[in-house]
Amino acid sequence: MKTVLALTAGVALGLAAGAFPRGSPSSSSPQTPPAVDSGDYNGDGTDELAVFNQQARWAVRNVTRLSFGDGNDKPVSGDYDDDGTSDIAVYRHSQGMWSVRNVTRFYFGSTSDLAVPGDYTGSGRCRAGIFRPSTGMWSVRDLTRCYFGNSTYDPVRGYVLGKKVFAVFHPENGLWAIRDLTRFYFGAAGDQPVAGEYGGDPWPEIVIFRRSTGLWAIRDATRIYFGGSLDEAVPADYDGDGIDEPGLFRYTTDMWSVRDLTRVYYGTYGDEPVTR
Repeated sequence: MKTVLALTAGVALGLAAGAFPRGSPSSSSPQTPPAVDSGDYNGDGTDELAVFNQQARWAVRNVTRLSFGDGNDKPVSGDYDDDGTSDIAVYRHSQGMWSVRNVTRFYFGSTSDLAVPGDYTGSGRCRAGIFRPSTGMWSVRDLTRCYFGNSTYDPVRGYVLGKKVFAVFHPENGLWAIRDLTRFYFGAAGDQPVAGEYGGDPWPEIVIFRRSTGLWAIRDATRIYFGGSLDEAVPADYDGDGIDEPGLFRYTTDMWSVRDLTRVYYGTYGDEPVTR
């Protein structure tokens, strides 16, 4: 499900998860983790448990299993044809190739670019986008190009009023910056931004996950402890109620744990989660 970022009086009220190093085995491509824009692979309004591995095998729990792409490709799933279902898709850094299963294939980007797909117009359709750390350039296919950030920042997934925005996070000092809107500090070195709609109201909360302690901190709201140093935070709407649940994927055991909802084992060694 899409996470919407809302701003009021110049203060950011929500921002979604971004690119941080994961505990899984890394590939030769420059980007980890995968840049998944949405994880509803069957269009039922619920985000599925889903994994991808270096043998290019996809597994979506209770939906499908298939092979698509190459082991060094980065998953970039999203709704590229605006049918309400997330399409399985990959980005191949070595060629700048985007391939969306049963939809399209095209070339956009270069070796050092990071994939940042998303709905940049609010139309419901995911578009291919890239961020070039060396210059801070963002380029959205057939739409726009701008410069925001540099190699010291990570691009983050964030939405404002249904549109994806150009946003970056500094992983050393917790600075968030959203182009033409605001900037603020929340978090510390090593934190993973995992904002979303946790409260059930129209405004998403800013949230960070601190692996060293399992801390989830919601800005101006509350703190909980869930998970630990071996876990990757994977929040999503796992029960289709329109509210994001704190979720975890543990690489060492392939365990998924969704707070107050479920715990299951899904995947094999080397898999990485591909849902949101």
